[in-house]
Amino acid sequence: MKSVFFTILFSLIMQAGFAQIGEKVSASLKTGNSKELAKYLSSNVELTIISKEGVYSKAQAEVILKDFFVSHITKDFNVMHQGGEKNQSQYTIGTLKTDKQAFRVFYLVKIERGKEVVSQLRIENQEE
Repeated sequence: MKSVFFTILFSLIMQAGFAQIGEKVSASLKTGNSKELAKYLSSNVELTIISKEGVYSKAQAEVILKDFFVSHITKDFNVMHQGGEKNQSQYTIGTLKTDKQAFRVFYLVKIERGKEVVSQLRIENQEE
C-alpha cells in the first residue's frame, strides 16, 4: 500500500514540475528573454532556429536565441498543444508571433539528473 501511495505522490510531483517549467519556458518565449530561457535548457540542447540547427551548449544556445530575439521582436507566444508520457517527457507546441512573422515553436522537456530541462527547442517558419 505504501509503495502505491509513493508512486502516485511521485507522479503528481513530476507532473507539477513539468507544468512549472513549461509555464516558465512559455513566459520566456512570450517576452523574448533569451537569458531567462537559457536557465531551463539542458547543458547540451538540440536547437533548430529557422535553418540553423545543431546540438549546442547552454551558453551557445543562449547566444543564438539572443540573436534571434534581437532580429525578431517578440509580440506574443501562445501554446497550441501539450502532451507526453507521464514522468518521462513533456512537449509543447505553440505559435511565436514576432514583428516580422509568426513561427511554430516546439520544445521538449525531459528529466536529466533529477531536474526538468528543455532538451530540444525548435523555432521554425509557420506554414500557412
